[in-house]
Amino acid sequence: MDKRKIIVREILHWRNSRLLPEQYCDFLLNLYEDHPDQRLHTAGSSTSSWFSIQSLMLWSWKRWLLGFVIFSLICFVVLHFKGFPLALQIFTGVAFITCCYGLGVKIRRKQPSTSLMMLGIGSMTMISVGMMLLQWHEVDNQFSVVMLIMACSLTWLLIGTFVQVPLLHFCGWIGFVLLYGAFLTRTMPDAAWYEVEIFWLPICFVMLWLSWYVHHKNKTGSSVLFLIGTLLWFVPELHEMFFYKEYLSMGFIQSALFVKIVLGAVLLFSLRKKWIAWVV
Repeated sequence: MDKRKIIVREILHWRNSRLLPEQYCDFLLNLYEDHPDQRLHTAGSSTSSWFSIQSLMLWSWKRWLLGFVIFSLICFVVLHFKGFPLALQIFTGVAFITCCYGLGVKIRRKQPSTSLMMLGIGSMTMISVGMMLLQWHEVDNQFSVVMLIMACSLTWLLIGTFVQVPLLHFCGWIGFVLLYGAFLTRTMPDAAWYEVEIFWLPICFVMLWLSWYVHHKNKTGSSVLFLIGTLLWFVPELHEMFFYKEYLSMGFIQSALFVKIVLGAVLLFSLRKKWIAWVV
């Protein structure tokens, strides 16, 4: 490696470590770069991911040791997690989930891909560890499962709304939609087709109204609410297809679904200048 590349790498290290102000680092990089776009490419590759080659090359032995200790600790906890007492299992799970969410929120602007990965790991850990704890301690009854799904959905909904993570926001609403569908199926096992429509369509209209209401303040949230409202437009037919199969044999569901597709397409096209402004 020639001296010029070594100097550029050291300047990038100073910049990432905030040893020098960015203006000074930019001035020095302009002096030692071979190409005008080298700084943007190199700096982007060094800061876009923790696991880039340049970042690993700049790690000191202390960072390598810390990474090895953290990896060993995670492996130890995973291998012995089932043998922990219940209180320690809950504490360990909550601590890991909190770290994933906290780190994902902290780096969401500088490293969006890594942030989304950490938020995804935290979300998957929450639902999977929760289900495992319910099964291991033999409390996996319907009430416990519903409370777990409700807690996960509420967490995803709040984080997705306030941190503006559309995927978590969407998953939070989907969780509540599934709970509502299960509640309807359990309380009304012999509901008529029009009753299913009455129980779902008002929620669809409320979601679409909320999408319009919040589009001035939160474009991301408005897009998610519009998508949820659009999906809820077709949910009654899906609900009848899975839980009221007598309507499927009568051909009613197919006809209703076709009518809704045509009607929805006409509404989307005729109101395109309004709803596009909500979500774009």
